[in-house]
Amino acid sequence: MVLAGIGSISRTMAQNRLLVFFRENVAERKGIITEKFFEQDELLIPKIETENELIKRKLKELEDTCASNNIIKICMKELGMKRANKFGWPNVYSFTKAMGELQIAKLRGSLPVIILRPTIILSTCKQPFPGWIEGIRTMDKLIISYAIGEIVSLPACLDAAVDGIPGDMVVNAMLATMMTNCSHPNSMLPIYHVGSSSKNTLRFRLISETSYKYFSMHPFTRKDGKLITVRKPIFFSKMFFCIYMVLRYKLPLQVLLVVATLFSSQILKNQYIKHNQTYNHVMLMAKAYIPYTFMLGRFDDTNTEILRMRMNNEDKAMFSFDAKCINWDQFLMDIHIPGVIKYGLNG
Repeated sequence: MVLAGIGSISRTMAQNRLLVFFRENVAERKGIITEKFFEQDELLIPKIETENELIKRKLKELEDTCASNNIIKICMKELGMKRANKFGWPNVYSFTKAMGELQIAKLRGSLPVIILRPTIILSTCKQPFPGWIEGIRTMDKLIISYAIGEIVSLPACLDAAVDGIPGDMVVNAMLATMMTNCSHPNSMLPIYHVGSSSKNTLRFRLISETSYKYFSMHPFTRKDGKLITVRKPIFFSKMFFCIYMVLRYKLPLQVLLVVATLFSSQILKNQYIKHNQTYNHVMLMAKAYIPYTFMLGRFDDTNTEILRMRMNNEDKAMFSFDAKCINWDQFLMDIHIPGVIKYGLNG
């Protein structure tokens, strides 16, 4: 049903010269985040030409020093994160998406344009079948890392709003907005938030509880055949998480390194390297997910709700994107987590 709809809509889009800009929302704000287009001065984002010149200069500088491809990759990632953080964005992804939105508005000319902003896209609820997903995405990396025993503690607020929406609902909303806007040009940019936080909030607490319950019942298996027993995760404020990780893991690791060096033990050195890599990975993940695990804002979806209410009953049934109908506990336990393992991890 969804695939057939995409084909039909694609033809209509071509005939009416409709451009849909698909941007994923980022959770770094508090309060109500409205469905409006933000101008460049409101977002405090530099011109894309400025960023392009900066990138070119940095690349030339690295190439002139004969840096390896791996070093170039690391340095460019660091530059991207530095620039994003400088202008108040938590990561390069959200930074460049906002820049892209500005470019679409600038270059669209007379084309009718829709900006669709889905929140965290989860596995499908119904179509093409429950639980379908490609790859491990966003919060799923945390879920899988927890399942394999890599992450036990995390900086997070249990009342944080993890604004997620099933992937098929995003597609349905996209089709509905295209049908509504493709027949006439628009001087204003129609903005549609497709999420759940304003009407059916998924809180981080439920994700934690459901993950513990699921992997207690369906544990992963180690390479040696032993089952991985998950423990209830521990959550801290940002500051206490760093203190805990240093005292609980980093200091013992440093002691291990000293002992390995004193006794020239390659076995101990290998253990240090392995566990230190895990420690660094956990710290990087924690830093990357802080904007989401402490998200207290809500994405207003008034425009999307008005669109849904204007649809007839037949279209509502065919192109469902009403987040109020989601039972989050049942969805996570019976659909999403099994789907992530079956299709995202092993697909």
